[in-house]
Amino acid sequence: VAQISAQGGVDLAPGLLPQQKQTQRASEVLAAINSTNAASAETLWLGIQWARKNSDPETLKRYAAQLQKRFSSSSQWDAFQREAYDD
Repeated sequence: VAQISAQGGVDLAPGLLPQQKQTQRASEVLAAINSTNAASAETLWLGIQWARKNSDPETLKRYAAQLQKRFSSSSQWDAFQREAYDD
């Protein structure tokens, strides 16, 4: 929904800034979890999917390496190997 600003301009995305902050915060929390022993196959897989969606190949590689090392028998590792990101 577009809104008219006080200066007479049109703001096409008035709710975008709070959404961007929430997205950034979610990314930070996920990174914090995945950098500890609390990381699970599920959180690493979520990180891989997030990194892929956000075109971040370095993070994707880092999480994939952790997933392989710690959870090589998991369904998430199997999905990664099959490139089944949307399953």
